[in-house]
Amino acid sequence: MTSTTLPASMASAELCGARPPGPGRHLPPCVLPAEHEGEHRDAFAATWESTPTGTDTEVRAGDERVRAARQPVRMCVRCCAITAAPVVVSEVHQSSGPGFNVYACPECASYYPPVPDVLDLFNDRDRRRGGGG
Repeated sequence: MTSTTLPASMASAELCGARPPGPGRHLPPCVLPAEHEGEHRDAFAATWESTPTGTDTEVRAGDERVRAARQPVRMCVRCCAITAAPVVVSEVHQSSGPGFNVYACPECASYYPPVPDVLDLFNDRDRRRGGGG
């Protein structure tokens, strides 16, 4: 395996760091200088068009790149509509593996009773057994 070293002028330059559009942030970033124009290029010579300002998921905050927060999107268990304001209506606990939450849209959430606190369930059990609480 051969080692490749960058010229001193490129080694000290700040790199662009833009990532290709699409899902997954695991794709290699652009290795061209920060102020380059035109297409981006990664270390494997793959190229992609630069996105116009305002359409990327990253915004500039000072000198750091900050990824915009992803909004929660869930499907309602009652009406099967996709909602941007999900409400937890049930928590499913499992003995093997992680549990999961069941969501509803705000309009359908009133059809479900409030989610009980697990610690309250343990306290009720202890009181029924005469353990106090």
